[in-house]
Amino acid sequence: MRTWLLALLAGGLIGSVGCRKPLMTGVSVDPAFRDAIPKNTKALLSIQIEKLKATGLYQRHQDEFDLPQLDALSERVGIDPRRDLTAVLLVWDGAKALVLARGGFASADINRRLGTLGVERFSYKKYMLFGGGRDAVAFVDKSLAMAAPADFLRSTLDLRDSGAGGVPEELQRRLAGVAKNDQIWEVSHGGLPFANIHLPSDLQSALANIAGYIDDTTVGIGVDSGAHLQVEIDCISKEGAQRVHDALRGLIGLGRLTTDTSSLDLLRMWDAISVRQNEQVIHVRADLAADLTDKLLVYLPSLRSRAGQILSRQ
Repeated sequence: MRTWLLALLAGGLIGSVGCRKPLMTGVSVDPAFRDAIPKNTKALLSIQIEKLKATGLYQRHQDEFDLPQLDALSERVGIDPRRDLTAVLLVWDGAKALVLARGGFASADINRRLGTLGVERFSYKKYMLFGGGRDAVAFVDKSLAMAAPADFLRSTLDLRDSGAGGVPEELQRRLAGVAKNDQIWEVSHGGLPFANIHLPSDLQSALANIAGYIDDTTVGIGVDSGAHLQVEIDCISKEGAQRVHDALRGLIGLGRLTTDTSSLDLLRMWDAISVRQNEQVIHVRADLAADLTDKLLVYLPSLRSRAGQILSRQ
C-alpha cells in the first residue's frame, strides 16, 4: 500500500522542479475529486501532472525522472504513474490522508494483476477494494482511483455516492489566492498542514517550534521553462508571524552558510528565496530562471536514488 501512495505522489512530482509574469489568481478543485472531499478537510495538495508534462522544463528533462522501480510497478500492476495519471489530489483531515488520482485505469487488467500478486481484496457495497492491513485502494471507475486507510476509504466512497462532499468554505477562500497557471498548489486551514507525517527528527523539531503560530497556508508552484514558488502563511498573531519569519530566514541563512562556496548554483538558489512579513502574514517567493533550474537538476540523481530505495523497500 505504501508503494501505491509513493508511486502516485512520485508520478505527480515528476515535473515540479524561472521571472514570472503577473498571473490571474483563483483555482478550483478537479470536478472528478470534488464529491469525495469531506467537509472536515484541513488541507488539500493538488498536482496537475498533465499540465506539468506540457512545460518546457519537463520536456527538457523527462528522461531524468525515469525510475526502474516505477517500470517494475508498471509491469507488475499495470499502472505507470508517468503515463497513466493526469492529476493527483492529496486530502488531509488533520489525522488521515486520502489520495485521489485521475487518469486512465484498465480496471480488469489491474484487478487480474493484483490477484496474481496475491494482494488481498474485499468488497464494499458495489466496490472492490485492494490492500492488506490498514490501507486500501479502490478503482472507482476507469478514470478515478482512491487510496487511504481502509475505514477512511469506505467513508469516502459513501460520501461520494451521497453527493454530500465538497471543498470547505475556508479552503475555498484560500484557493482564490493561487495563480491560475500553477500546476502544483496547496491550501490549508487550522494549523500547520500534514503535521503528523513522519519527518527526520531535526526537521520535525524545527517545525514544532513554529507550528503553533500558523493558522492558514497557501502554496503555489508554477513551472514553465523554469520554476516559481509563492507561499502565503497566515499566523495567529503579529508576534507569531515574527517568530515564523525569523525561523524561515534563519533556515535560509543556515542553508547558505553550509553550502560550499564552489556550489555557485546552490548559492544562487538560496539567494533567490525572499521572505517578508506583513502584519500577521508571511510571504515567501522564489523565481528560478531556466538556466538555474537546469543546473539544479544535476542533483536529481541522488534524489532519484533515494526515492528508488524507498520504493524498493515497500
